[in-house]
Amino acid sequence: MTISIQTKDIELTDDLRAFTEEKMKSLFKFFDNVIDLKVHLVRTTQHHQKGEVFKASAEFILPGKTLHAKETGEDIKIAVNKLKEDMQREIVQFKEQLAGNKKKDQRDARKMKEEGTL
Repeated sequence: MTISIQTKDIELTDDLRAFTEEKMKSLFKFFDNVIDLKVHLVRTTQHHQKGEVFKASAEFILPGKTLHAKETGEDIKIAVNKLKEDMQREIVQFKEQLAGNKKKDQRDARKMKEEGTL
């Protein structure tokens, strides 16, 4: 369970690192077997001063599956907050998908048992 943070055209200050790690650590509560979390922080343009010039993206790496999310914002911390919320939605959706597959497998096994093919 490591968090790696890479930046492009942004200085990774101790404050920004701590803020990003604090926000992203809350994602680990959803899965016990997380392999890695990669976060990329980028300033998309040098000549624009206003608008959504910061981009934050993340890869949440699980055994057999990688979840991706990207967000932009006027400030890098706003982009990181949006990224955390987006990644959290992705994780919840994936967990629901896993639970649905498990229930489907249980129904199929019960049906096969009733038919006598199991």
